[in-house]
Amino acid sequence: MPIPLARVFGDTERVAARPGLLLVGLRCRWDIYRIGLRGRFRYYGSIAGLALGVLGVASAPIRLTSGVVVGIVGILLSVGLLFPEWSGMRRGRLIVEQLHDFRVRRVTVGDAELVRHPTLRAEAVVVPTDIDEALVETRPTCVYADALAPLSPKVSDFTFDILSERVVVKSAFNGKIVRQDTDLTADLLRSEPSSVALSRTDYFSMLCTNYMTDWRIRDRQTGSVLLDGSSLIMDEDHRLLSLAESELANGIGVSTLAFTTDHRIVLIGQHRLAQSSADQLAPAGSGSMDARDVRWMRSGQREELKLIVAHAMRRELCEECNLGPGELGLTEVLGYFRWLNKGGKPEYTGVTQLNVSSERLRHRSVRVVETRYVREIEAGCRLDVRRLRANPDSLSCLPPTVREKASVPLFMCLRSLGRALNRDDQFSRRLARMTGAS
Repeated sequence: MPIPLARVFGDTERVAARPGLLLVGLRCRWDIYRIGLRGRFRYYGSIAGLALGVLGVASAPIRLTSGVVVGIVGILLSVGLLFPEWSGMRRGRLIVEQLHDFRVRRVTVGDAELVRHPTLRAEAVVVPTDIDEALVETRPTCVYADALAPLSPKVSDFTFDILSERVVVKSAFNGKIVRQDTDLTADLLRSEPSSVALSRTDYFSMLCTNYMTDWRIRDRQTGSVLLDGSSLIMDEDHRLLSLAESELANGIGVSTLAFTTDHRIVLIGQHRLAQSSADQLAPAGSGSMDARDVRWMRSGQREELKLIVAHAMRRELCEECNLGPGELGLTEVLGYFRWLNKGGKPEYTGVTQLNVSSERLRHRSVRVVETRYVREIEAGCRLDVRRLRANPDSLSCLPPTVREKASVPLFMCLRSLGRALNRDDQFSRRLARMTGAS
């Protein structure tokens, strides 16, 4: 039974109808400082001292000399504790910097396949053996636990410094997103019964863990490296940690390639400040699975995994391309991979048939709430399906102007689609009709 998208987009429309961006920006700053105050006992001690001082000074009218003395001492103590703590938070004792020489060849991936982006050679993903075929052929279930996964101990002391440096979009929203706790393999999918565990995390947690892979933290005074982000994704033998072993947020990414009725693909141009696929072209429905996609599930309830993934793809597609639920046709989940440069986070790819032509989408504006990340909607790109079938690991199926800006999610959507089209079964024939290959 399809999940009704109308419930989700009613909330989105209400947010867009009011000046929500200002409120989101205020919430963003509050979340950052709230996280920065975690474990800062001197700060809370200063607050307690201030409260004690106010009470003591307030006792002056009734001539309680001891109370006044205690009040003055409390205020002095509060100022003494609060000033260095606050100035330290404002100035920062750490340097958070990006490494431009991050090399994925340091990581070993076992039996899985290491796939590199054809043009962005520094970008690489890990694809478990035979995963796409197994995902299409099976109907795995998932179980969701609405419990916030804690941050990795390796980064918990640096969260404020990381967020102060990394949150470049001041209206970034620390939304609840869904993480994957079980490794997806062909053997798991083909076992009976197969189940994948999901739980809750948030955007800032992913920013502090998965998106720190090519960053490091140094002490401002000594210059010593306190955290090397690449160490978060591998063990001492440089082996990629499984999702079950990983202490990162591992929020689930979803991307679907949308085809119009005249067989054109819809792409979105990402802003240069976007954390994922910055200044690149991504599939029209590309983002994270969030709490809205699973909020109807009761604790411990089992549901088909591909149904949840497809729903997340369709929601992202509607949000980013300003589409209504009635403008979407069938969505098929095609593949799975782990994005190495994003901390090995799990990603799903798919394809969606739209009920509108490219001409109707050509001049469609971006939603106000999406303008922080989406620059434009491009609906006129023609895909060379013959070339895609001949070489799914290439981007030759795209026009040159699109090819040079193709993001990792776009490449992986095309790769999984090309491989699926080469299969001789009913599923591939259905995809061929959707993409105009038949």
